[in-house]
Amino acid sequence: MQLPSNVLITRVRPSIYLASATAMWGVVSTCNAAAQNFTGLVVIRFFLGFVEAPFFPGAIFLMSSWYTRAELTRRIAWFYSGNALANMFGGLLAAGILGNLDGAHGIAGWRWLFIVEGSITIGVAMIAGFFLPDYPATTRWLSEEERSFAAWRLLEDINEADERYSSSVWGGVKLAVKDYRLYLFVLLQHMSLLSQTFQYFFPSIVATLGYGKITTLLLTVPGQ
Repeated sequence: MQLPSNVLITRVRPSIYLASATAMWGVVSTCNAAAQNFTGLVVIRFFLGFVEAPFFPGAIFLMSSWYTRAELTRRIAWFYSGNALANMFGGLLAAGILGNLDGAHGIAGWRWLFIVEGSITIGVAMIAGFFLPDYPATTRWLSEEERSFAAWRLLEDINEADERYSSSVWGGVKLAVKDYRLYLFVLLQHMSLLSQTFQYFFPSIVATLGYGKITTLLLTVPGQ
């Protein structure tokens, strides 16, 4: 869904689109708490990936519409760092929820985990919709002078204005396929993803040390 999503984002307001996708992700993630069997979890997980797909490439695309090449690398680095920090301290949040809400109102702790994290995501998405920019030429809370300056910066950097419809979809795909840097990026991106896979199984690895559930989660947090 990432490719069609990035085609769509050029034709709508990114602030509303990304905020809506994030809110939908929170809703679907919260639905995990209602799953009663493995089949239900698989179905929910399918739709979770469906609504999750727009965010990452959409955020990168939006940033590329605002920042010069030198600036963009640092912003993407911060973007990746945010993901790493979320995974680093996810165990602390999970330990707090499982340790204090397990059995509350007759609901299991793992269900509360989805409810709390999903609700936070929905709240953050609703707030972000008011602050996220659109494109330099269409962001409403900028003055005309500021919009012109934002467009000029990109034109000065790469000699390319913010023209949303300057090329057809297939024209853009053909340009990408012919660019050798695309394949280098795909290789490096997969290497990056492969190097991060351990974090998803880190609690399971730490659990082999024989500690309890809450202690195991706390041990996955830096500084614990």
